[in-house]
This record gives sequence, structure tokens and C-alpha cells, in this order.
Amino acid sequence: MVYVMVNAGPSDRRFIFQEGTPGEWLRVVDTSLQSPQDIAPAGEEVEVSSADYLVSKRSVAVFIRTR
Repeated sequence: MVYVMVNAGPSDRRFIFQEGTPGEWLRVVDTSLQSPQDIAPAGEEVEVSSADYLVSKRSVAVFIRTR
């Protein structure tokens, strides 16, 4: 399962995962991060240990669900 969070607004926004539990989601992309941290190589995705995620202004974050 893939979850995409898009924040086109002028300020940071906190999104809540609508499915799953903390620890099931892995961050694959966060366009607000500096390269090369913005895109995780396969097998090096970052675990999200909370039920929400702060998406910076004018950024996109992409996650995959592990279970």
C-alpha cells in the first residue's frame, strides 16, 4: 500500500495516517529534505513510529506500508 501526502500550502501541515498503526509505514520520499536524504534507496526506507507526519510547506511525502 502507498500513502502520498501533498502539502501545497504556505505553511507546514501535520497529516494523520488513516490506516495502519505506528511503525507499519516507511518513508520513501520527502521532498523537503536535502538530497540524498529526500529519496530513500530500496531497503533503506525510514520507519515512521508515530500515527502522524509533519509535511513541510510545498512538499510531498510518500510512504509504503509494511504489513
